[in-house]
Amino acid sequence: RNQELKMAFQTKEQLEWRLNELFNTQRLFFPKGNRHVNSTQFMPSSGQEISNQPRTNNLWLEHMMLGPDGVSDPPNIRVRPIKGLKAIDYLDPGTLVKEMSYVFSHVINNLFDVGYTENNLLAAPYDWRLPPFYLQQRDHYFTDLKASIEQLKQQSGQRVVIVSHSLGCKVAHYFLQMMEHTYGRPWIDQHIETLVAVGAPWLGAPKSIRAATTGDRMGLEAFLNFNESLSMTRSFGSTCWLFPTHPEFQAMKLYN
Repeated sequence: RNQELKMAFQTKEQLEWRLNELFNTQRLFFPKGNRHVNSTQFMPSSGQEISNQPRTNNLWLEHMMLGPDGVSDPPNIRVRPIKGLKAIDYLDPGTLVKEMSYVFSHVINNLFDVGYTENNLLAAPYDWRLPPFYLQQRDHYFTDLKASIEQLKQQSGQRVVIVSHSLGCKVAHYFLQMMEHTYGRPWIDQHIETLVAVGAPWLGAPKSIRAATTGDRMGLEAFLNFNESLSMTRSFGSTCWLFPTHPEFQAMKLYN
């Protein structure tokens, strides 16, 4: 990783500048004052232009990237999560690659085997490109999730178990904090049995730094080259939500 960072940035000052810019994008989480990230900047001592705008003919990439502010839709493009269990079972339900692209399909099938049905087993897919505040502001995601949980509790008479994975664990944690802050602890005690967090990046994911500084295709080699993966990662307002929070992961120590 150290070699990759040195290849991408000629000087220590350039690396520290990029990392500081990335950490500064955390203002997307707290919408006060100027929330917009400039789409074009210049790296110090190099004159190199840095841009969040797509520079590719990759149509898939154009639809996946967000606007320069990290939250808005590009012109004439609107991508939203699909609904229901089919949104989380397979990445590609096609005949040839279905079994290789499973996500929650095995969990869903096992829960069906022990008696769950589509009436008491619900999926809550979300737009993982957005930071949590904008999930609520744009999609009303957390209020809709609250309504779904209340409906499940009313139908079954039992409290709800939330199963989350990866970034979804931080989404679930944000949701529970929001419910406690807005409705008080009694709402959680009445409606939530437990939270099962699978692969939770509670302290962040170091790989997110690499993805945002030098590029990481994250298994999407068929869709992206490294430059495209870098543009895509930098366009997501949620990227800094995965930045490590431990003091060891600071600009100086990352470089050294």
